[in-house]
Amino acid sequence: MPSPPSPITQIQNRFIPITPYPSNTSPIARPTYSVLAKLQGLPPSPNPYHRSPTSASSSINKTEFYINPNTQVIKILESFEEQKLNQGFSVLLDYLFPQEANFYKNDFQTRLYYEAILIDSGSVQIRHNYSKTEPEKIEFSKVKIIKVISPKEWGNRLFTNRTLSCYPDYPAYNYHDYTEAWDKAFLLKAHFHTWFFHFAESFSLDYPKWFVKWFKTMGQISESYPPKVLEGYNQYKNMFLQESVPSFEYTLQFSAIFKLPWILSFTHKKKEAEGTSPPLLIRQFSVKWWKQVKEDQANKEAVIKYYNSFIQESPSTSTSKTSSVSKLSKSNKELAQKIKDCDDDEEFARLMNHIRNSPTPSEDLFQDSQDPYDSIDLI
Repeated sequence: MPSPPSPITQIQNRFIPITPYPSNTSPIARPTYSVLAKLQGLPPSPNPYHRSPTSASSSINKTEFYINPNTQVIKILESFEEQKLNQGFSVLLDYLFPQEANFYKNDFQTRLYYEAILIDSGSVQIRHNYSKTEPEKIEFSKVKIIKVISPKEWGNRLFTNRTLSCYPDYPAYNYHDYTEAWDKAFLLKAHFHTWFFHFAESFSLDYPKWFVKWFKTMGQISESYPPKVLEGYNQYKNMFLQESVPSFEYTLQFSAIFKLPWILSFTHKKKEAEGTSPPLLIRQFSVKWWKQVKEDQANKEAVIKYYNSFIQESPSTSTSKTSSVSKLSKSNKELAQKIKDCDDDEEFARLMNHIRNSPTPSEDLFQDSQDPYDSIDLI
């Protein structure tokens, strides 16, 4: 097995030429997938996991999970691949992907590489919880979503590369790699793994549009909400009506504003041929509600209170929103009217980004439960 390349030299300027390795007549060979997966700087991958022989088998209790109807198409299945699938999903997946992976692009862009991009860019904090009896086995993972970098914030042309300052052994990445990282970093152990997601208090609603597409498949779904939260969600959609906004973007806004976490798992399925459509291998996500969240955190009354915070003028409201209102040069009543009249998605997102008050007291509410995800302090 070849040795990893020498670490990329760290320099003050984070922008480097597109080619991550020196250009000469004898370029350094890229390490294999398995070598990069074991590089230091990120927790090592667990031992090769046992892929599920069928789509139905799983070690996760699925009774409380709700299937997201928005799936990801992996590939069109050829006839000989269908034959492999007849022998079990493990046979097909072992043919398509390297061991310990649920996708493949090239030898150096592993799941850990994409995870490093999200961490190094300050977009997320990730904690993998390892088994006490099997130190190399990840039992579940927790993710705090801090920010999503927009093309405008990137600053340069989108194909301009940046080094991974905390992971110098990994190749550089560009903005296209960054967006892809959101799709690839969380594809760990199909059928057997859960991810606990939650938004940081500072998360901005001024997110790029492609992030809505990410949330469509990997985010929360309203079907998993308990009754009181579902009432609050419907109240939110009525009070903050936005033209041409799909339901899953309402769910994104609702989850970010009211700091609602979700538990995610995924599996592989075969979508049978329909008419002239070919058979497909798809990735299907399921979502679970975290029971430690109190329903009054995002019920109908909480949504009305949040809405009234735009309208009511009081010393406390004026004090807490001075910076937001001054930037917009509007009174609270004028701001509320502008929100109601807003029919542009970007304008609405910009206005919502100025609202700093949260209906939750702090992220500390997640730290005193008996749930397996009882501690999400990722710092």
